[in-house]
Amino acid sequence: MSKKKLVSILLSAVLCFGMLGSTFSASAAYVSVHLTKNQAVNSSSNVYGTFKYFWGTNSKSSQHSVYYIARYKNGVFWYTGGQYLIAPGHGRNEKNAYMTKKLDYKTDWFLKLNPEGSNTTGCDAWGYMKNA
Repeated sequence: MSKKKLVSILLSAVLCFGMLGSTFSASAAYVSVHLTKNQAVNSSSNVYGTFKYFWGTNSKSSQHSVYYIARYKNGVFWYTGGQYLIAPGHGRNEKNAYMTKKLDYKTDWFLKLNPEGSNTTGCDAWGYMKNA
């Protein structure tokens, strides 16, 4: 076998395994978001799929309840696929996570943390979202 052919086969194998690896990592996607006391809102990065599980904790030191809002994209617009209000000192763990609505297509989702009230700050909260 020529050296050129061997290099070509090795590069093809690397590309194939690289694409497979990114496919598997995308299906196991998991994102987090941290709302700090000086933020009025914060959002995670996107996760792709038909529905998600999300959960989190609002710190005892938070001054307000925090909305945990799962958002999904349909065309160019974003919609709410699930929303829960969590009081200071409370939360949900991954085992008891909330579930978003189920869509019949795959799309981008993200988790938004928003303190109760208009332009409210003073909360310390963590949120998580993962593929179902």
